[in-house]
Amino acid sequence: MNEPVAVAVLAKAPLPGFAKTRLIPALGAERAALLQARLIEHAVATACAARIGPITLWAAPDESHPLFHAIAARLGVALARQGGGDLGARMLAAPTFCAAASMRQSFRQRTAAMH
Repeated sequence: MNEPVAVAVLAKAPLPGFAKTRLIPALGAERAALLQARLIEHAVATACAARIGPITLWAAPDESHPLFHAIAARLGVALARQGGGDLGARMLAAPTFCAAASMRQSFRQRTAAMH
């Protein structure tokens, strides 16, 4: 059996004018935010369906948006706040955290098997 792999989904809160800003000229701020909400839900549901390991939804600007809490409650995923910095820094931070968590889980499983 394969060891679980931690999955990080990074998402901006679906706030008008904050998410999908390049689509605002075509869709308007409200519709772009609605699209963002649907995309977040689809991405997290797809990650859950893969059943490869624990999933964390990394939220920006923070995890307080009601959609993030609804998804976490419905799909059983963890929530975390994206760190600061540019996109590259945020993308690096999440997998680093996930890798450390995955390593801790693997260590606990192997230690438990030894006893």
